[in-house]
Amino acid sequence: MMSAKSYTPRARLMGGMKWNEDKDEIRKRYMEVDWGSNSPADSLPAMLKIMRRVSEQIPLTNINNNSSGAGLTEAATSNVENQLFASLLDLVITSLRDYQGPPLNDHDLRGLFHGLSVIPLSRRYSYKVLNGILDLGLSVDTTARTNILRRIGRWPFYGHTGAIHSVAVSHDGSRIASASGDKSMRVWDAGTGDSCSAPLTAHTSSVRSVAFSPDGARLVSGSLDGTLRVWDVRTRQEAPMRHTEWVRSVAFSLDGKRVVSGSDDRMVRVWDANGTGDAEMESFSGHAGWISSVAFSPDGRLIASGSSDNTIRVWNTGSAQTNDQAISLEGHSDQVNSVAFSPDGTRIVSGSDDRTIRIWDVKTGQLVMPPLQDHTKYVMSVTYSPNGIHIISGSSDYTIRVWDAVNGKAVNVLQGHTDIVRSVAVTPDGAQIVSGSLDGTIRVWDMATGEQLLGPVEGWDDLE
Repeated sequence: MMSAKSYTPRARLMGGMKWNEDKDEIRKRYMEVDWGSNSPADSLPAMLKIMRRVSEQIPLTNINNNSSGAGLTEAATSNVENQLFASLLDLVITSLRDYQGPPLNDHDLRGLFHGLSVIPLSRRYSYKVLNGILDLGLSVDTTARTNILRRIGRWPFYGHTGAIHSVAVSHDGSRIASASGDKSMRVWDAGTGDSCSAPLTAHTSSVRSVAFSPDGARLVSGSLDGTLRVWDVRTRQEAPMRHTEWVRSVAFSLDGKRVVSGSDDRMVRVWDANGTGDAEMESFSGHAGWISSVAFSPDGRLIASGSSDNTIRVWNTGSAQTNDQAISLEGHSDQVNSVAFSPDGTRIVSGSDDRTIRIWDVKTGQLVMPPLQDHTKYVMSVTYSPNGIHIISGSSDYTIRVWDAVNGKAVNVLQGHTDIVRSVAVTPDGAQIVSGSLDGTIRVWDMATGEQLLGPVEGWDDLE
């Protein structure tokens, strides 16, 4: 435990002083106190007492949900109260995990929560502090927790009220789109998880698929209401196109001129992305089950479709022939949930209810290696990293796995979701993975370390 010499100045820093008259002197005293040889964690109770006094002076008018993702110092405003609170908070962040003193009660933490709720901190810092509190196993007043959740706008990607069925990353990496069982789509800032705009809400049933156009100006969505819709992200105008049954998957061509869709009507359809209404250009039939996933090849000449009939079919698009099928890929023993082309267009990866991931040679239709089999339940989503080095998969075993695309070896397992992982995507720089789950959350992970960078704080999701 720390000595009285280093503890007393902090415990009495505010004593006998009037804030309005002496705040400059208080700040000066704080900055001049020598920590001595003791760990900052030893002084955590004293810091919290000071923080409580300081936070009482921070007016509610200072509320400003900073969405830039900037550092703590940059996020704080220039007034003395905020500067002092920010200085204390820097120390609290580094001290929470190391604190070994007596239990901290709700009263001790009240100033921390009040200050966090009104000072304009970046969301990432609030997230980090609250994670530290949870690591301590502290019982925190529910009212205080609810207040801070409301003030900082909940957690990153907070907004959907249903399962997340699909996520996509814009080609410049700045935004993430999500499609949900709540019949809406949302667009988020990829760096902070803040909502970029109000939800897109024209669908009348669950939205199962979403994709960005290459320029990021449009979105396409597919829904169980039997429609796909192309949206102008800025104006929010949309053009509906129709299948006769559920639309499970949609994708843009890399030139942004066409959209492909797959449906329970067993049809693969190609649409003019710049048209209005039912601007169908061509269609393909041949699957004996519903179409669960569709993808354009990078050069736009091929379309891959995965189906509940356990097969993947590859179609020649733009051909003068009707139903021009290039090849059929057979080997899965259960329905195919997801397909994706490699960045160079020479491979197709597929994920299936048979719990395997298979990598196919597009020209020969043969497997290039034995199936990847580490998932313990259905493989729901697969994609390549932009450099083609890794394959990422999401599963109903609640995990995300990273694989070496050359030798098929498992590289990493990402755990945190509490329900089926329905969709995975990778940022253009290949550094981060985005996942969407039936647990209703969107999470961002570090590709190399597997660390969750953005997402919900575990243990706090029971609050209204």
